Amino acid sequence: MRTPTARLHLETGYRLDGQGRIVGTQEPAAVRQAGPLFTIVRSREEVVWAASAALPEELAGKLEALASGEDPFQEPQEEPRCADALRTMLPQAAVVSGPCFHWREVPQAVAGVSFIDDAELMQQHFEGWVQAEMAGRAPLAAVLRAGAAVSVCGCARKTHEAAEASLATGEDWRGQAYAGLVTSAWARAVWEEGLVPLYSTQWGNMASRRVAAKLGLRLYAVSWSLLER
Repeated sequence: MRTPTARLHLETGYRLDGQGRIVGTQEPAAVRQAGPLFTIVRSREEVVWAASAALPEELAGKLEALASGEDPFQEPQEEPRCADALRTMLPQAAVVSGPCFHWREVPQAVAGVSFIDDAELMQQHFEGWVQAEMAGRAPLAAVLRAGAAVSVCGCARKTHEAAEASLATGEDWRGQAYAGLVTSAWARAVWEEGLVPLYSTQWGNMASRRVAAKLGLRLYAVSWSLLER
C-alpha cells in the first residue's frame, strides 16, 4: 500500500493531463468539478503543484515557475513563500488551505454503522445527493436513525490507489460522536479495498479538525489552493 505523500494527495484530488495540468477533480462524473486554478501541496519532504489546464499557457508556466522555488513546510499553517506572488498573478481567486491527514495504522472495525447505496436515505438530512453519484462515493458509511442517514462518510475523491473522506452530519445530530464512527468505518472499508484512506480539511474547519484529532490521525501534508470565485 502506497505511503501518503504530497504527490499522492495531488493525484487523489485531481485528474491531470499529460502536462500535469488540472482538468478536473477525481469526484464521481455526475458531480465532477473543474478544480482549482492553482494548487501547491507541501509535506516535510517534498513540494508538488499543478495549474489548471484552463489557464493560458504563459500564465500557467509563470505560476509553475514560482512554485518550483518553494520549500517543504516547516510550520504547517505557514503559507508558501510564493503565496503573495501567486495571489498577484490571480487577483480574483480565493485561497483555500488546510491540513491533510492519514491513519497511522489499520483502522479498527466499527459497530453500529451501515453501508448504503440508496440516495433516498440521504434526502431527509442532506441536500444535493443524486443516485448517479452513489457508486462513486462508495464505500458510504452511515449512521441510520428512523430510516434516514444522519451522519455519513464516503469518498470525496477516489483513484486506484487512494480515497479521500467526505464527512457530513445532520445539524440536529451533531455532538453525538457519530462523525468519528462513520469516518472510522469508511477508512476500514477503504483499507480493505487495498486503498489508502486520506482525510483533509480546511484550517478554519475546527469541527473537522477535532474529528481528525480524536481519531489520532497524522498530518502528512498541507494543501494551498487558489480557486475561482
